[in-house]
Amino acid sequence: MTKSAAIYCRVSTEKQKGKEASLKTQKEESLELCKSQGYTVEPHHIYVDAYTGTEYLDRPALTELREAARRGEFDVVVIYAFDRLSRNQIQQAVILDFLDRHNISLECVTENFDDSATGQFMRSARAFAAQLEHEKIRERTEMGRQDRLKNGQMIGAGIVTYGYMWNKDRTAYLINEQEARVICYIFALCKAGVTIRGIAGRLRSEGILNRDGKPIWHTATIQRYLRNPFYIGIAYQYKWKNVREQGKPFKKVVRSEEERVRLPDGVVPPILVTEGGKPDIELFEAVQQVLKSNRQETSRNNRDYKQGVLRAGYIKCGYCGNNMTMRSRRSGRKNENPCYICPKGNSGFGECKRPTISIEVLDPIVWEKVTERVMQLARNISWVDEQIEKLKSMNPREVEIPSIETRLVKVESTIRNLVAMSKKDLDPDTLDLVTNQLAEQSKLKKGLLEQQRQVEVRQIQWEEVAQVLAKFRKWCLETAGNVEDATYERKRDALKILGVRVQVWKTDHDPRYYIEMSPPSITKLLVSHSVQTSMEVAQAGLAGLNLPNPP
Repeated sequence: MTKSAAIYCRVSTEKQKGKEASLKTQKEESLELCKSQGYTVEPHHIYVDAYTGTEYLDRPALTELREAARRGEFDVVVIYAFDRLSRNQIQQAVILDFLDRHNISLECVTENFDDSATGQFMRSARAFAAQLEHEKIRERTEMGRQDRLKNGQMIGAGIVTYGYMWNKDRTAYLINEQEARVICYIFALCKAGVTIRGIAGRLRSEGILNRDGKPIWHTATIQRYLRNPFYIGIAYQYKWKNVREQGKPFKKVVRSEEERVRLPDGVVPPILVTEGGKPDIELFEAVQQVLKSNRQETSRNNRDYKQGVLRAGYIKCGYCGNNMTMRSRRSGRKNENPCYICPKGNSGFGECKRPTISIEVLDPIVWEKVTERVMQLARNISWVDEQIEKLKSMNPREVEIPSIETRLVKVESTIRNLVAMSKKDLDPDTLDLVTNQLAEQSKLKKGLLEQQRQVEVRQIQWEEVAQVLAKFRKWCLETAGNVEDATYERKRDALKILGVRVQVWKTDHDPRYYIEMSPPSITKLLVSHSVQTSMEVAQAGLAGLNLPNPP
């Protein structure tokens, strides 16, 4: 497709105005360039200025050219030399930017734009202007964010956290009731002892949809929800920042506590609440403890994990209370004399006397005491049978669901009657009364449905408790006569159920170590309406034996 061109010629003084050869030369040379490039030039697109105005806006012909450029009448502007546009480089940059914005190129007869001083300046000026505008935008954006934060408002950008939606002016969150119910369900399942992978599977199997409308739930997403303090109303802005090391791309890092901005209460309303409507901090902290325990238990954190049965939470430093870790003392390529050690003695972890103790010395001592307790349980297995029977009588689905379903039937019947009545020709006062009663009954129905969901969660916990107790009963009977051959996994189960905790000090301390077995109370766990982990309930059942500690 043939391009059309415009030619611009100018003489800058009255003296030069009479020198027709100057304008003639500019015009002829420009036409010759257009011919060589195959450009077409309409006569009315040859613009000549014989005007001395220092401001480019004061030149009549250049003004006509710019107006024609706005209308898209040509593709190229040809000039004899860059100073014919202007001797002022800033004005040259402005004119060139104007042509660029209208997709019009600029060509020069006597100079190559890329190699000329003007071209080099233009590139530098454009880069500077772009960077300057970028910084101005950043500054304006940052000032707007700071103003919002000073007023106790959210910044109002980014994807809304699951369970919420923006208010009208995007300064605070409102609760998305449908998503909030899913969040409550996820937290309840986690506290009930269901693994994150198990939670994802349960959500998929129950057909619960994510925000995209699909029954797809990733474990990383669920874990992020479980760690988010927004759900108890604790909200910070400026948690993350981008940092860049020389020669490396940007990476996102967590800001220090001093850099973060705590939003006022209510800007992010809590989703996890108690019956009194207050943030359920106890539930949130219990879930964080479950996540921490899961992280400690994972074997991928230590490739030689089976060397130490007390690793990951069962052995603590007697000086600082920190969990002791397992370390293998290496001699050549072989692991020799593995030990437990307090990591706080390492650089950057704080100060501690850093006790150590050989795994080969401590583990057999602890397991001997556990063996004695297991033998006691085997001799009193009838008590475990009693607890299993007691659990059967506490089946939430059989005990609680019938009452809730009966109430739901009554409430739904009342709602239908009120809806039918509201459609009749009622006086304003009666209509208001019916409307208020309908709202109350709808609220009651919502509460009953939530109770029903909570019972289902407790049912899950109940079933897992029964499985754990049955499994442990079988384990006691099968291994009581051959405890020494128990696998690593069975030993860990016994430590957890018996509530084993070991404290260790240095060799000059008396005692050198202390072994404790203290399962929680059965009454607190089995009678409580809060969701407990299945293993905790199993611990509680064993506590009820009230067996003496081994000597």
